[in-house]
Parts: sequence; C-alpha cells; structure tokens
Amino acid sequence: MAGSSKGGVALDLGKVLKEIGSGKAIVPGDTEKSDLFEVVSLPDDEGDKIPPEGKGRPLSTGEVAKLKE
Repeated sequence: MAGSSKGGVALDLGKVLKEIGSGKAIVPGDTEKSDLFEVVSLPDDEGDKIPPEGKGRPLSTGEVAKLKE
C-alpha cells in the first residue's frame, strides 16, 4: 500500500526520491548509515525486516549483496 512503511522506510517512488542522501534512509556508498540497507539485511525473525512476512518475497543473499555494492 502506497504511503505505508515498515521499519521507518517507505518504498513508494515519491518518498524514495526524497530519501536519498546524507542523513536520509538511503545513503549511497555507506550501508552502515542507510536505513534501507539495515532493514533488508535484518534476520528473518526480526520484526522490522522488510518486506514483512507474508507481504512479498525477501531479497535473496545475492540481491542484498548487490544493494550493498
């Protein structure tokens, strides 16, 4: 659903574009400061992991590695 978020990160295009840069959800080149990378990298049993259980396919290990890259 557009406008909803889990783990403090919303992924609709309008919001994503506003969340790129220093101090925001997506910090290019710095995964330790990127909230998006944090929530897709959480263990499966963590409540803030995205996507939530039953709401889509989690990223594969390779996809998480590509995002980190």
